[in-house]
Amino acid sequence: MTTTLDRGDSTCALKPGSWRCGGLMMRYVLGYLVLCSSLGACSGGAAEVPVVPALADVARDDASKVHPGGLDVTASDANQLDTAATLDGVQPDAAGEDTASKDVIDENPGDGVQGDVSGGIAGCAASPTFGYAPGKSVFGHKAWIQFIPGELPIIFSAPHGGYLKPAEIKDRVTGLKNADSYTLETTLLVAAALFRATGKWPHVVLNRLHRSKLDANREIVEAAQGDELAEQAWGEFHKFIDVAKAEVAARCGRGLYIDMHANAHASKWTEFGYRLTTAQLNKDDSALNTAALIALSSMRALVSQQPTKLPLGWTKPSHAKVLRSATSLGGRLQAVGFKSVPSPAHPGPGTAAYFRGGYNTARHGSQKGGSIDGVQIETYTKFIATSAAGRLAYSDNLAKVIHGFVTDTYGWPLGEKISAPSHATCAQAMPLTWSPSSSGKLSVSDNTVAATNEFGKQVTCGGALAVDGPQLYYTLTLKAGVTYRFRLMTSFPTRLYLFEDTCTPAAISASCKANGLAAPLIKTGEDKSFTIKIKKGGLWRIAVDSVSDAWLGHFQLNIDVP
Repeated sequence: MTTTLDRGDSTCALKPGSWRCGGLMMRYVLGYLVLCSSLGACSGGAAEVPVVPALADVARDDASKVHPGGLDVTASDANQLDTAATLDGVQPDAAGEDTASKDVIDENPGDGVQGDVSGGIAGCAASPTFGYAPGKSVFGHKAWIQFIPGELPIIFSAPHGGYLKPAEIKDRVTGLKNADSYTLETTLLVAAALFRATGKWPHVVLNRLHRSKLDANREIVEAAQGDELAEQAWGEFHKFIDVAKAEVAARCGRGLYIDMHANAHASKWTEFGYRLTTAQLNKDDSALNTAALIALSSMRALVSQQPTKLPLGWTKPSHAKVLRSATSLGGRLQAVGFKSVPSPAHPGPGTAAYFRGGYNTARHGSQKGGSIDGVQIETYTKFIATSAAGRLAYSDNLAKVIHGFVTDTYGWPLGEKISAPSHATCAQAMPLTWSPSSSGKLSVSDNTVAATNEFGKQVTCGGALAVDGPQLYYTLTLKAGVTYRFRLMTSFPTRLYLFEDTCTPAAISASCKANGLAAPLIKTGEDKSFTIKIKKGGLWRIAVDSVSDAWLGHFQLNIDVP
């Protein structure tokens, strides 16, 4: 089969597997066609380049790779800053954005699915259909990209919040390279709050690479700048979003994609970007409700399409109502004390700086088609970067805002609030029993998302950092003189500590420091083992913890006698 690709001044015949354009290799990254930065005359004779299968297919076909420790698959639009403005404070994603419009989005497969949407969440099928376990992380190559599958018709991504700077990926030379401070943590906190409020996970896609290595909110040429590993990570990031979109569309017919960022603009507000420019957003409601502006909006599907099945009592909202009424995202966040635009208080940016939504919002929202709407949330950086307590308060409020918006605007009651598990407290630790049929092994698979932080910063195990995250406790009987192996596979930065049968912070810290399993760090996506020889037999307790309220998720703990 030969496919003809027309890119303006040249046409290339593309044969699956291998080709050249303008003398430059072209290749697939996770099923996506990666184009040369410029296409010239076509020439044959290229070396064979394998087409990498879709990531979802790899995950389903090789179940041995899908576990909390990760899935290792080895096989531009800029955020437009419409108005020049003076910026203050930390500038994680605010200064120097490209003001040129690049509205051609080459890679936009869309969600393209309009399945039966009955049952479960009103308007949604009763259960996920795409083969992933909700809440259990799946990772790309070297855990640089993380995907937490969900059940809610909500998809989050955080393209600029990563910290990793692996030497094997070349630094980007051009474009912005500064990170969006604390947006990765904020995204996880919002997702966790939604889980606690509904009992269901949203979908979450995280770029854990620093922006100096990969800008996942740009087309691939600017994003990766020719580095093959960065290109692979870019492909994984967008493929995970597409997998989530297809699942949401298949079950619910429509949904909401949210791209999480931070800004340091002088207006000190959270900006909701719907792909409309400052000039367009400054117009009155009658102009916003015209077909011309609706066609430019990343919320186009919600206000212009009729869903295949209507939730009881649902009526299609106007464009202006969705974007800036009291029940809009901005209106709701403004009402709980966080200055926001657009909202009734700030219908448009006026002459202030404003990010209207970038490459990801254009590609994954409904502006270009499909049934998944999109919004870019640019949180004012001091709302989340000043303190952990402030970040948690903002995230809880943003989760309530999103919950209320989706419930009211889309007509979906999303679920019921869940309680913290009882074994989030030391005194009610979950007993683990050695089964005679297990040959001296036991295993527990659990999730800290609904857990609480029982002792705050009081437990340290003798280390420099307190184990200051939500934790779960377990009890088990260990024999004196026996060496045990503790193996942890985790989807978040985890601290594991073993202590004698006690539940006061000082005694816990002294015991875990003395016995050798003193809260070592197990990094996101790692599969790590520790061996401990027990000196005193009897009942012991083990805790799975972290050092931050933002670090939580699924893990699997295996214990045996090696």
